[in-house]
Amino acid sequence: MKKWLYIVPAALILVVVLFFYVSFNGNFISKMIAKNSAQDYLKIQYPEGNYTLQDGHYNFKNGTYAFDLLYYSEEHAQNWAYTLEVGNGLFPTSVEYVTLHADSTDTETTELWNKEGSDYVNKLLKGLPISVSASYTISVPIGFTKETPTWQPEVPVPIAPFLYIDTAYYNGETKEQFLQLTKEIQQRLNKESLNYSNVTIVMNEKFNNSDGKKVGYAQIYYETKYYVTFGRKTEITIKTILE
Repeated sequence: MKKWLYIVPAALILVVVLFFYVSFNGNFISKMIAKNSAQDYLKIQYPEGNYTLQDGHYNFKNGTYAFDLLYYSEEHAQNWAYTLEVGNGLFPTSVEYVTLHADSTDTETTELWNKEGSDYVNKLLKGLPISVSASYTISVPIGFTKETPTWQPEVPVPIAPFLYIDTAYYNGETKEQFLQLTKEIQQRLNKESLNYSNVTIVMNEKFNNSDGKKVGYAQIYYETKYYVTFGRKTEITIKTILE
């Protein structure tokens, strides 16, 4: 009987320790699934195999597994370092982010090309039924401009740029109208030679809280009404639109 007085507390302590360890460090099974998912992604993106996927770690802040990736460009004769994050949950199979390391980034060119890309996309999306404002984000590796000195829509950076698009504030538009807007944007982008990985479109609703009825909210606040993310080949349907 006395044995149980020691066994039960010890077991409880072990459970608590394991819980906190997994919470901050993940578990080896999920990490293995994440690494396999990262390798599958890279085989599709870079069939020539000019990369090295290194060991990863658990990012407890967002529940992803982060793996360092060393990409070798034969054209530029340089290595560039990226971090690839796969998430989340017990079966992490989705590549969430691919980020170029700061010490591999040509900061000045990145800022310039972000502006040029944004200007180009905003011109491309003029005259839509609902006005939009697009932000183009690219990461230019150091030395990349030796072979590609100026920005171009099809610029072949290792990780394709992505777009974030804000629409005009919600004004009674239906989900179907937002769907048609999304399809039109995808068609316009795909008609051009623009290189991109994915596009996120958000329609926010603006609320006036000057009477203070909604406690804890600002006088003017915003909430997302419609939201969608798609790639070049994504088939966009009404189910793709999130509310």
